[in-house]
Amino acid sequence: MAVSVVSICNMALGKIGAAAITAITEATDNARACNRFYEPVRDELLRRHPWNFSVNRATLAQLAEAPAYGYDHAYQLPSSPYCLRVLELYEERDSGYDFLVEGRKLITDSDTARIKYISQVTDPTQFDATFVEALATRLAAEIAIPVTGESNIAEAMLKLYELKIQEAVGNDGLEGHADEDDKPIEVDGTWLNER
Repeated sequence: MAVSVVSICNMALGKIGAAAITAITEATDNARACNRFYEPVRDELLRRHPWNFSVNRATLAQLAEAPAYGYDHAYQLPSSPYCLRVLELYEERDSGYDFLVEGRKLITDSDTARIKYISQVTDPTQFDATFVEALATRLAAEIAIPVTGESNIAEAMLKLYELKIQEAVGNDGLEGHADEDDKPIEVDGTWLNER
């Protein structure tokens, strides 16, 4: 069975003992809860870690208007695919240049802006299987109270989510090879390598 928004929502609903839906737009409390929380939860998880399926690279267009002070240049962040988080700024094979993200702009002293970033992946068929499981569990935690009225179910799902997200980050890190300058990330008090 192909992964879809509805299948992920139904995984979440099943985890809290609630009835499945046939569409996220149907006129039921379960669908309304899924519709309200699915995208924010998905984007929160995407921002949390540089998932292999969501990392992109782009050369940014410099904006005509420079920042008022502090940096020499401003660049437009990508909108397709939409940039959720800038991971690194590169210039001539070097990385680690100083930059800030302000609104939908990246500001820096660099004369060019080539970035590695986390993109907003909306197609669930692109998700890793362990990411799907973590997403469904986190969604279950969010919808538990609106759907069941039970805070203890929400708390149980949050605890389960913490295990699922660590597993997903660990599995994601097994793909590819580590660069010397890969930085570890912290997931709930545990330091893991990005790759």
